[in-house]
Amino acid sequence: MVNVVDEADSYTSAVRGVTVETARVGRGIGPNHVVGVPGEHLTVTSARFGFPMTAGAHVPDDRILAAYVHENPAGSRWCGVPLPEGSVVVYPPGAEHVAINNPGLHFTFAITEPEALMAHADRLGVPAELPASNGLWVIPASRASQLLGKQLNRLTRAAVADEPFGSCFEPVLDAFARAFAGDPPAREHPTGRGLDSRKIVIRCVEYADATTRVPTVAELCTAAHVSDRRLRSAFSEEFDQPPTQFFRNWALDLAHRRLRDSGPDECTVSSVAFDLGLDHLGRFAFRYSEIYGESPSTTLRACGG
Repeated sequence: MVNVVDEADSYTSAVRGVTVETARVGRGIGPNHVVGVPGEHLTVTSARFGFPMTAGAHVPDDRILAAYVHENPAGSRWCGVPLPEGSVVVYPPGAEHVAINNPGLHFTFAITEPEALMAHADRLGVPAELPASNGLWVIPASRASQLLGKQLNRLTRAAVADEPFGSCFEPVLDAFARAFAGDPPAREHPTGRGLDSRKIVIRCVEYADATTRVPTVAELCTAAHVSDRRLRSAFSEEFDQPPTQFFRNWALDLAHRRLRDSGPDECTVSSVAFDLGLDHLGRFAFRYSEIYGESPSTTLRACGG
């Protein structure tokens, strides 16, 4: 069943098997458009961004993910690594992912089981190998990467057009396996401090999710077991912003979801803001309007109606 969504928080329904956290961080040219196409051994998701968003994700131990970058006009980065157009970014089983997704970014990724991928490589007779756990591969633009992008496009277009697309899954897996074939292509493996920063910000987001309010810097340092200085440098490396700004945006995103999904008889703007730790209502309303183009009370009234 094809799932087409336009909200930043709808990735969970479009990305089967991968845990994703997203937060909108500004206005843009339009909605994000996400298409999820699940198959028996393969899930394909296409995303085109119309507004800026940060994201974090965890790839399970029984999945591998490869993303083809169609367009990246605004300097989006994944795990601190720029995304060259036409390249393939691979996350191995167990990998952690953090991202800055800017307007104009367009990518399509495939998620499958490592065993299924290796089986296709054996059938094709290509010497495929899996990246190291928690590493990250960036495979530069090549004929193999372009083939994967072409097959991913073919599948998602057929699905959206409500045409038969079941036969398109096999060529995607073949192209996925061929992306690792031949001489080892140039790859980047962010390790050391970059990987540490990724884990720091993920621990902080997990803590905020558990408390469902804006955490203090002191709380984040305790949750991540790092100093104030290291905490700030980790968020700067991964998201180009301090932790206080990141979690204000995170809370605004949660506030938007709650106001959108409630009615005036269920909550008030102030109760939602205070519950999330956004104590200054004037600043909350101003920043909310900047990002969503309407006041929080307008969102609440519209959804209640």
